[in-house]
Amino acid sequence: MDGNIEFVNKEQKQHEANEQQWIKLHDEYLERFGIGEKFEKYLKLIKQKAVLECDFVLTNERFKLTEIDIMKTKIDALQMNFGNGQTIEQSLIHLSKWLGYGLKVKEITVVEFYTIVNEYGKWTDKKE
Repeated sequence: MDGNIEFVNKEQKQHEANEQQWIKLHDEYLERFGIGEKFEKYLKLIKQKAVLECDFVLTNERFKLTEIDIMKTKIDALQMNFGNGQTIEQSLIHLSKWLGYGLKVKEITVVEFYTIVNEYGKWTDKKE
């Protein structure tokens, strides 16, 4: 598992149980919020890129490298759109303004964050 997952436990220390806790949290998140259209599109692009890479290995056609680069560009563009190009901290600033009180990055849970994001999305849809 890549990345720092020390914040999945209250002691904030790296140990083997963190990975199991992370998997459990991730499964709960997917159960509650689902994957989402953007992430499904992202997975589809990753799969297409992998197929192109396999094609290149099998055929050694140099044009496949161009197609792979195009796919990488599409993937990068989609990744930038996951948060509309914003960091979590920037998103919390905007959500805090909407709520009328501050949200702290070290205190908010993933469930709270995505619940607020979903409610904000519903509110903006009603406004339009």
